[in-house]
Amino acid sequence: MPSSDLKDQNSSDGSPVGFKYKFAGDTDVFRPTLTLYIQRTQGSDVAIDATLSASTRQYLQKLADAQAQEHGEGLITGQPGDTDESTDTMPNIDTDSASPSIDANSDVQRIEVPLTFDTEFFGLLKNEVSSLDEIQRAEQRAMTDEIKALGDEIGKLAFPAKNNKTDMGRWRTIFDLYLQAGVFFSTNEFDRGSRDSNVALKQLQWFQEQVTKLNLPRSFKLANSRDALDRFTRINITLLRNLKFQEINQLAVSKILKKFDKRTSLGAKKAFPPLIQSDLLMTETMAKAVCAGVSNEIIRIVPQLDDYLCPVCFTISYKPVRLKCNHVFCIRCMIEMQNANSKHCPLCRGDVVMDADASSVDKNLAVFLKKYFPKETKAKQQDNDIAASIEMHYAIMRSWRDVMLHDHGVEWGMGGTFYGHLFRGRSDGCMDKHGVVYMLYILSSSTMASGTTISDLPDEVLDQVLYYLSPEQTILNFRRASKRFARLSEEPLLWRYYCRTEYTYWDAKHRIKQKFGGDVGDVDWKKLYIYRKNIDIRTSKLLDSILSEQIGRIDKTKDISEFGYDAKDILLRNCRAEIDTDDVLARRFHSNSVLDHIHRAKALDEWYRLSRGDDIPIERALGCFDMFVLHDRSGDLCEISDMLDRLAKKLKAAHVDLEELSQRRKALVIARFLKDNDLTGMASELRYRDLKNNFIGMALQDEKHPSLPLISAAIYCAVARRLGLNAGCCDFPNHVHAVVSPNNGETLDGPIRRASSGPPESMYLDPYRSDREVPVEHLRTQLLAWGVQEDDFPRFLSHMSTQRIALRTSKSILTTIHEFRGLGRNEANSIGHPSIKLYGNPFADMDNAFYSALWSNFILSSTPGRAASVDQVQFIPIILERFENLYHMDGVFLEEYICASPSLLVRTDLARLVEAIRVVRASDIMPKQVRRRDRQAPYGRIQYEVGQVFRHKRYGYMAVITGWDVECTMNSRWMEQNNVNTLHKGQHQSFYHALVEDTSIRYVAEENVEVIEPDNPISLMSLAGRFFKRWDGSRHRYVSNIRDEYPDD
Repeated sequence: MPSSDLKDQNSSDGSPVGFKYKFAGDTDVFRPTLTLYIQRTQGSDVAIDATLSASTRQYLQKLADAQAQEHGEGLITGQPGDTDESTDTMPNIDTDSASPSIDANSDVQRIEVPLTFDTEFFGLLKNEVSSLDEIQRAEQRAMTDEIKALGDEIGKLAFPAKNNKTDMGRWRTIFDLYLQAGVFFSTNEFDRGSRDSNVALKQLQWFQEQVTKLNLPRSFKLANSRDALDRFTRINITLLRNLKFQEINQLAVSKILKKFDKRTSLGAKKAFPPLIQSDLLMTETMAKAVCAGVSNEIIRIVPQLDDYLCPVCFTISYKPVRLKCNHVFCIRCMIEMQNANSKHCPLCRGDVVMDADASSVDKNLAVFLKKYFPKETKAKQQDNDIAASIEMHYAIMRSWRDVMLHDHGVEWGMGGTFYGHLFRGRSDGCMDKHGVVYMLYILSSSTMASGTTISDLPDEVLDQVLYYLSPEQTILNFRRASKRFARLSEEPLLWRYYCRTEYTYWDAKHRIKQKFGGDVGDVDWKKLYIYRKNIDIRTSKLLDSILSEQIGRIDKTKDISEFGYDAKDILLRNCRAEIDTDDVLARRFHSNSVLDHIHRAKALDEWYRLSRGDDIPIERALGCFDMFVLHDRSGDLCEISDMLDRLAKKLKAAHVDLEELSQRRKALVIARFLKDNDLTGMASELRYRDLKNNFIGMALQDEKHPSLPLISAAIYCAVARRLGLNAGCCDFPNHVHAVVSPNNGETLDGPIRRASSGPPESMYLDPYRSDREVPVEHLRTQLLAWGVQEDDFPRFLSHMSTQRIALRTSKSILTTIHEFRGLGRNEANSIGHPSIKLYGNPFADMDNAFYSALWSNFILSSTPGRAASVDQVQFIPIILERFENLYHMDGVFLEEYICASPSLLVRTDLARLVEAIRVVRASDIMPKQVRRRDRQAPYGRIQYEVGQVFRHKRYGYMAVITGWDVECTMNSRWMEQNNVNTLHKGQHQSFYHALVEDTSIRYVAEENVEVIEPDNPISLMSLAGRFFKRWDGSRHRYVSNIRDEYPDD
């Protein structure tokens, strides 16, 4: 039994008595005793201790006599006369309870004194400790059940899913942070062991801060994951509370025992805790139990990357090779070990490395790793591909070194002539095109050994050659040469390379980014390439048919547009046709026309989804306006998003401590970065109303990045959201501001420290003007000055919906166009007035921008489930007029978004709309009437020809003749409105259809035509392709592409 230390009988005080404190009995019942050890003196009966009181000596004498009678010996315990003290203070003893232990042959006698009050004291203390233990065990059982239930739930949330609807990666990150924190127990060498509650609290706080900093709760794809994370946090808080409770009670027991020892000097503090074996007094046991429970029931559900690292390269062991010694390595390290002729396992030194082959790959583990670590395995596969390529190129160099030395005596070295030709300027060890050409030249030269052919080259060299052949050459020529060549031409890496280099744009249905980022074997790349090539062929045939005749162009455009973005690359190649192409203007115009139709289809679909409540990013909603004026330039929806992604990455690279800043400081850093890079605002207010300032794509790509306040605020919000801020635009009158609101459970300056009566305050910025915060009081003062009631303040100071932002942009576009049209030609070109020039012909761009504003107002003004409003319906006649005059191929849009809308049945004359679409389509498929000059001259000869450029004698505009009539064929009302009868020859003269530089089609009398011969009518070039093939510089006129209607011109 535990006891206190024995007092030394031979101590310096010369006392012949020692003692020991013992807990007799068992762990359930305590019988504390004080054992005295007495050294008997020789020669006489001397007092054991003269300082003992008479009552104490009497008590000990009585106890000793009772014990001695059992052994037949006596004990001299005192001197006569030492009885002056009362014995009332001594306890009554039961001699039967004493346990004498006397050695007859020893001079030392032991006497055990039972301590009745100590028995009662420790019994009471033991009962209290047991009660606390029972409370702890009940709490532990409840926590165990909670941990197990949470483990089952997280197992479902983190299970890999094919549709990517899983939070496995995020839970892995959370648990990795939790293990790093070591909240309750540390396995690190410098601080290993259990944590006390104060340290555990700090580690738990660090864990929560890291989770918040990485924005993990907001990035969950499954709603239940947030609840599970909250439960996990509550479990740890409860465990921390239990640990604190345990420490408090442990301290209380320790102080009680310390006080007991102070009064008795018996050393019970050391003996009592181990005796009762209470969990209450053993914090390390609880810490270990907590870690084991959380690890076994929760963390083990999501495999951790550290458990599957290759012990050589410390990256994921993919593809895993399991040696005979059962150690696992990644295949790249295994290949390198075998190439280095390293036979011994790096871990156990077993001679097993050279025995590994293809059968040693652990396929089950490979499937497991690919399932639970998709990103890591993809990255590892890419690294393996790079390493394999480098190894292959070294093999190429070695093979060619041997060929050159053996057959030609050519020296080979890193600085050698042959190497310089073959790998000129390349640091990555890859052949460039010149290297391949030189290699083939060597093969075909007379210096080659007799009978040496290209078939003698190793596969690695031939594989490099294929990368510089066109896909058509590979399919039609190379693969037909031999079975070996056919096998090499089927390599998936080769066809993925063709898909990546031959095509830039892919329709969304392909999910091409995911395919390029995945394993090369997951996709049939050759089949995918052939699919795209067939679309190119079909698109080219349809486009050639559009160019060759005027009949059926609407249906042919529709057929091409059904290919979506898969047709964009071939259309872009035609949009950029060489100037010496026979039909360069027609090819460019009609390719752009079809491409514009595809762009409009994507924009309208995006707006329609936005109107139906889909979560559309602000940059995509505004980028739809760019799609109407984009033509063959870069800056579509995906490219706008990519530009903003690059800006966010550039900002993070410039501010490495960005994640450590508060939300307020981060918001100001972003505003300052955009302002320093001229990405917001504009250099001069004189150009405020320019049309291009309304387009976010143009603002991002323009060298000076001019933009209106709304676009500046949208750029700011798009970048800020990518960096974790809750940023949006507020609908402030006349001048849009950006508003940044704190994330849930926080303020802009950090976590919420105390309860407040209302939500945390937002901050406001004006990215257009400055990079500083705008005080909200300043904004409220302006609203009051404009007569806005305080109850309406939230409408102007809160986040504006994306739909509202797009509508406000469309109204800004309409305002610019209205202001431009209200000016005269000379005024519009003066400083201070809006410019409408975007990419091509400014008037055509203005028409496209106006068309985009019409459609956005129509689609975004609708409310699902409600009848169309007057504001929405008023745009239908204008859209119809544009369709009839400029956008004949857009009938499918009118059918999809107007005719098919139930909300428009009451307010719209759909019959007229349907009839207008039918008339346009019927006109498109109707053969043109042939007009010959020799049959048309009742009033004189037709003086001018199709393709001639003229200037109007009265109005001064420049135009090109696109057709003619022998006399005016318009009705009497038109002739009256245009004063035809006041002309010198009246209506009985030739009238000409003319395409004007402002995109309009005019009907001009012959006497108003003044033919000119410009060297290059630039303002007409982008429009003339509608009717003409090319510009004939020698004749100073356009070459007709409507010979089916005017064969003699």
